[in-house]
Amino acid sequence: MNTTIMDDLVYGSILSVLLMVFIDIYASKLIGYSFMQEFKGYIKFFNNKEVANTMYYLLIAMFPFGMMFSVYYLGLIFSNKLKILKNNSKKKYNIIRNFKAYSRFITCSKKVFYGCSLYLLIFQIFKFMNIEINNTYLITISTCASYLCAYFIIRDGYNVIQNYILSKYQKVSYARYALLITILILVLAFKIAVLLIILFNIILDKRMDIRVRQNYILDNLMN
Repeated sequence: MNTTIMDDLVYGSILSVLLMVFIDIYASKLIGYSFMQEFKGYIKFFNNKEVANTMYYLLIAMFPFGMMFSVYYLGLIFSNKLKILKNNSKKKYNIIRNFKAYSRFITCSKKVFYGCSLYLLIFQIFKFMNIEINNTYLITISTCASYLCAYFIIRDGYNVIQNYILSKYQKVSYARYALLITILILVLAFKIAVLLIILFNIILDKRMDIRVRQNYILDNLMN
């Protein structure tokens, strides 16, 4: 099955969180060292408990994501040197080498984007209904996964909206206004902003299959 770079990053980042938690469990038993306990030490300076918890889970989510991206990037480079990349993998290597030029058109597949959206919806329903998970590690995995999903939804979803605005109106200023409005809503009402991004993407995918169009544009740029 062919996946996009963004699909790989979504899958890889969530799997990396799982791996980090398992490593933390065994490392704390074997050598008495815990990544998670160390991260807790970083947030003890925050007086607000909600902010402290957010920072704690962000640290846990970002650390394996950074490691995974580095391994992914280096893996493509070494695989290319060994000349073992084929078809879709070769395409990913070319994209990541010219990430700045192609970044506007790099998106998740529909399956991954709406999979992340569904996960966030279920996660929020659990919170709204006060359904509690008693296991600390399961709480960590589920919360970190929700943060990662939210990041990819915002990054990917806004890219799609920005490209639609640029293609329809041919005005960079409109895209900049949209960015400022998006940032403002994210700051003032984060959950509403994420919901609006998802809804706009559903409309654009239904009306014009915009993700397929962006992949087509990306293929043309690379060729």
